[in-house]
Amino acid sequence: MCRKHVWSIFFFSLFVAAAQAQWMRQTVTLTNGWNAVYLAVQPYPQDLDSQLAGLPIRAVHRCARVFSVEQFSSATNSPLDRAAEWLVWYPPDSPHHVVNTLSAFLGGTAYLIECYEDQAVWTVTGYPVAPQHTWVPEALNFLGMPVNATNEPAFASFFRGASGIDLTPDPNGGKVFEVLPSGEQLDVSSQTATYKMEAGRAYWIWAEGISDYTGPIKVHAPLAGLHFTGDRPLLSFSVRNDSATNRAVSIRLTASAPPPAGMPSKIGDVPLLHFNQADGGAYGWVPFTRDSVLNTTLAVGGEEVFTLAADRSGMSDHGTNAAWQSLIEVTDDAGTLVRLPVSAVWSEDNPYNALWPEGLWVGSVSVTGVAYVAANGVTAPQPVSSPFTFRLIVHQGSDGVLRLLQQVVMAWDTVNERYDLWVSNAVPTTVEEASRVSSAVFPPRLNVVMSGNLLSVCSATFAIGAEDPCNPWRHVFSPSHNTADDALSITNTITLTPDAPEENMNGAALWKPEEYMEGTFVQEIRGLRKQAVTVSGTYEIKRVGKVGFVR
Repeated sequence: MCRKHVWSIFFFSLFVAAAQAQWMRQTVTLTNGWNAVYLAVQPYPQDLDSQLAGLPIRAVHRCARVFSVEQFSSATNSPLDRAAEWLVWYPPDSPHHVVNTLSAFLGGTAYLIECYEDQAVWTVTGYPVAPQHTWVPEALNFLGMPVNATNEPAFASFFRGASGIDLTPDPNGGKVFEVLPSGEQLDVSSQTATYKMEAGRAYWIWAEGISDYTGPIKVHAPLAGLHFTGDRPLLSFSVRNDSATNRAVSIRLTASAPPPAGMPSKIGDVPLLHFNQADGGAYGWVPFTRDSVLNTTLAVGGEEVFTLAADRSGMSDHGTNAAWQSLIEVTDDAGTLVRLPVSAVWSEDNPYNALWPEGLWVGSVSVTGVAYVAANGVTAPQPVSSPFTFRLIVHQGSDGVLRLLQQVVMAWDTVNERYDLWVSNAVPTTVEEASRVSSAVFPPRLNVVMSGNLLSVCSATFAIGAEDPCNPWRHVFSPSHNTADDALSITNTITLTPDAPEENMNGAALWKPEEYMEGTFVQEIRGLRKQAVTVSGTYEIKRVGKVGFVR
């Protein structure tokens, strides 16, 4: 059974990712001859001319073959032309530089690098990328894997259970080849049970069928990593067990390397929180600091989602060219290591994208009890034969004011591309799109300030005056009850008590993942009879809008 923990143009995408990246360094030691290199980072800068300047490199090759189900262009006798399967780069001082077809490095990709000196060291600074592979079936694929250098696995164990790939030892060969400095390929297929994979190294590996295998565990995360902004305070990634046995998985927060020149400076580690279930069964936000470790066990095929939040309670404005930066390491007991970049930037509370719990809440009340005339001394609400439901509308403002509303109009501002909330009918005529939400049980256009806190206990009191047409004492079609002189003022007090008051919301510095609340509803009505009428039940509300003010 899969357990769920609540914890979340191509080159243009790479540029955006680099603009807010978190950094690590990969050291590549090159020997004289051919080197099969797997880049676990997206280098910055990504152009080969800059990255390899001054290094004794004769050429760089990248296999560009991709899987395609197409075989023919229009007829079975006209097969498709095979695109160039290798892209190549030559240094600027090479006479072959003019025929370059490779200009930029891609993270998570394998390269053949031809070096003409021994022990040349290339230190690559970049942001880590979660590996993604689409294997070409019935072919040898040139690639590297996310291997943990401190726990390098054997080929057979690392690929055990992989879909479309069988790396059990085979004396007939043809499954795994290592690139030698001479350019020859060493077949190690018969030794896969003991032959260790090296971190940062690429191999030729045979795939029998279609596969997206990237290791015993697969990490799904945004391309740019986890980048927290004012409108993205919560982000998630998932880890799936693609192996044949249960996997022990650890997630650790580590330090980012210093940013390269021209990139946003590092303020410090990203102040993170993760949403988790404590021993007592209650969910809450727990600090996730440097070297903190989250441990879990994934069953075969199991997947868990980890949701993290940036704790903005301790952040302050450091300017636009600075960011909090960290790395997340995901490891397992099978030798996998995947790193994710993490960053956060300063952002003030935006009233059009307000922080939790500010915004518009809409839901319903289910009345399950009503107090009738006391009988045998019992005055508490008694169960009703059939629950009565009605709509409940509440707005928590960025100014701290909580309101109980009878209606709200959500009007789309086509100029600024955002919603405004109107509690009256004075919606501008320039509005092109609008939707109204209302509740029939409250007086028209009711807008009353509530005391207390939406996250603990809140209440509102409002009166229906004797002159109000909604006063139940007045009956338009009864001559004896059609004037204010014949009516009494009715006073209502409504109290909302959430089931699980929030104790650790860090000064409303983040949003709760489910954006949902439920609790107990009590309404006391005075003026209908000598004793107050008490109505009780439950309520459920959901935040449907993040606009922090009403007009």
